[in-house]
Amino acid sequence: MYDQPQLFTILAMKTYLKTTYREIIECLELMDKIRKFLGLNKLPHFTTIQKFFVRMSDTIIKRFK
Repeated sequence: MYDQPQLFTILAMKTYLKTTYREIIECLELMDKIRKFLGLNKLPHFTTIQKFFVRMSDTIIKRFK
């Protein structure tokens, strides 16, 4: 399983690099040092990042209501 800091970091990289969810996972396949730094033995499926974004967005929106 992946923890929230790992997923958030991948989401931040996706935003910074202006990639799609699939593209950021493909990039991470080539980035051994970053995967090791994040403690990722296995990369998440791109839908895991999408679902995390939706959950995170809902949480942030609820805080402003």
